[in-house]
Amino acid sequence: MRSIFTPVFALVLCGIAFAQPATPAQKGRFNDPNFGIIHMRTKIGSFKLINGTGRADVSFTGTMLISGYKGDPLVVTGDLRKEYDAHGRITYFGKGRVIFSGTWRGVQWFGRDMESVWYGNGIARIRGEFDKDLNTGEYWYEDASKKGYWQTQGTMDMSLPAPKNIGGGGLKPTRRDKTGPEKKG
Repeated sequence: MRSIFTPVFALVLCGIAFAQPATPAQKGRFNDPNFGIIHMRTKIGSFKLINGTGRADVSFTGTMLISGYKGDPLVVTGDLRKEYDAHGRITYFGKGRVIFSGTWRGVQWFGRDMESVWYGNGIARIRGEFDKDLNTGEYWYEDASKKGYWQTQGTMDMSLPAPKNIGGGGLKPTRRDKTGPEKKG
């Protein structure tokens, strides 16, 4: 006889996988109730993390400029080459991973195959491009089932922590045709 606990256990694990609060590894030395977490990934695009605090872990191919950084020493792995280091700015180029924990005025990236997790606060400004499959990229806060997509027309600003009204906000659409408001029957 098969146990009912196996399917129930599998469903519980699926639920845990979709709700992704920051793990201790993602938090690093930070544990602030006013911080949030954002996950981002794209095949081709760019972002800027503005006036940030916290810990960010970014894997990418392309170029990254870190400006006004104060904090723990950067952890740089992979085939990344330091191209510039002066006047409070550091630039890396290549394929690899950068982990930074502290504060920064700006972190800019452009390139391809980027995946990141940022636990902290600040603003993420993103811009996507269509890849060969016509995907632009995706982001989510704690719940992977509530993904948003990178836009290609202009930039999109996202605050961290997530706004309280994300995923609804209680806005009601306005009817714009000439028939006027719907009649209640």
